[in-house]
Amino acid sequence: MIRRPPRSTLSSSSAASDVYKRQLFEGARRFAESGQATADLSRLRREREAVAEQVEERIRAAVHLASASLSRIDLSRQGAAASARNLELVRDAYARGAVSIIDLLDAQTAYLTARQNEANAVFRFLADVMAVERAVGTFTFLADEAEREAWLGDLRAWFETAEEQP
Repeated sequence: MIRRPPRSTLSSSSAASDVYKRQLFEGARRFAESGQATADLSRLRREREAVAEQVEERIRAAVHLASASLSRIDLSRQGAAASARNLELVRDAYARGAVSIIDLLDAQTAYLTARQNEANAVFRFLADVMAVERAVGTFTFLADEAEREAWLGDLRAWFETAEEQP
């Protein structure tokens, strides 16, 4: 409620003028606050969208790394199998005296290195899967088998949907 000044000090037109000025300024202030609130809301929406895009980008990057790590496991297993076959051939040749001890040691070193690469590939894949789970915000190693399968199904579906979008 707006108080009016006493009649004795001001004329009635002056009092009315003050009342209307106050109401006018009050309305302008409310209008400015409303505009500021709308601008703040718009800014917060843009920030939320930007954060959502960053999260999606982090998930995509983690999934791509995990996918590449999985193919590295297959390649390192093939390399270890080839090194094992090579080691057997060199052992047989060494037993017949066809190759030197250096060739045998090289084949053994290649085999051990290939096995280490295989173990490192598995470790890298597990670390990349943990990065995916961290990006998504869930850790499936704490879940039972059914929950893990459901999570993997959801992840595959999301990944397929994401690849279809431009």
